[in-house]
Amino acid sequence: MGIIPINYNSIKGSERYAQLYRLQELLRLEHNSKGKLYSTLQITESEWKYYLNNEFTPKEDLIISELLKYRQLIKEDTSINTTLTDVII
Repeated sequence: MGIIPINYNSIKGSERYAQLYRLQELLRLEHNSKGKLYSTLQITESEWKYYLNNEFTPKEDLIISELLKYRQLIKEDTSINTTLTDVII
């Protein structure tokens, strides 16, 4: 898979997948916080655009790219012991 600039806490693909979802959620919360600062005029439009272009978007792109890689690995992982009968409705 190559070297990626994300510090993982584990080496299991399924755990990394969960960590990526957590990172995505943290990024969403950060985006909302920055957006609130912008909408309440606590940061300038220039600062908001800088954040979007230089912090949010690159991180979002990387996280999504990694999520898609791990999603495919997990789809193909026959060692994950679960079936549709595990879903109780």
